[in-house]
Amino acid sequence: MGQERPGENQVEQPGARHLLTEHTSRTQPAKLLVVFVLTMGDRLKVDDPPR
Repeated sequence: MGQERPGENQVEQPGARHLLTEHTSRTQPAKLLVVFVLTMGDRLKVDDPPR
């Protein structure tokens, strides 16, 4: 994965994990919109236990 620019998007497969997240700008705040799509009745998993 690379750096997204305005107007670009990123799609991930179910079960994708993020071991490292990094904001590359030292001067601009990060802006992020996350949309979760679930089957009705499914629970959203929001935390993985530490390894």
